[in-house]
Amino acid sequence: MAQSYPEFEKRDAALVAISTDNVLDAMNMASSIGADPQSGYGTGFHILADDDASVTREYGVFDLHADGVAAPATFILDKSGEVVAYHVSRDVTDRPSTEGILLQLDQMAP
Repeated sequence: MAQSYPEFEKRDAALVAISTDNVLDAMNMASSIGADPQSGYGTGFHILADDDASVTREYGVFDLHADGVAAPATFILDKSGEVVAYHVSRDVTDRPSTEGILLQLDQMAP
């Protein structure tokens, strides 16, 4: 996703990754994927820690697989914050393609 970030920028879209890990673990994740561990930058997007799982609970993806963490999920929100498309993964390998996400964004364009 990081290498495709310029394509998201062209579509005036922002990416945010949310981790149910604590802040230190989220920073380590950012470092492992080439991001600046202080800001999340380097990936082109922020990685936010949701260590109390409040955000993932609100989106309905926390503990779906009875594993105590958020299920991998992708949400596309419009500019007003309304969810317009989503994909909840069965496991970490079940992810929508970058091309598919970009197509969704293109279909949202005015």
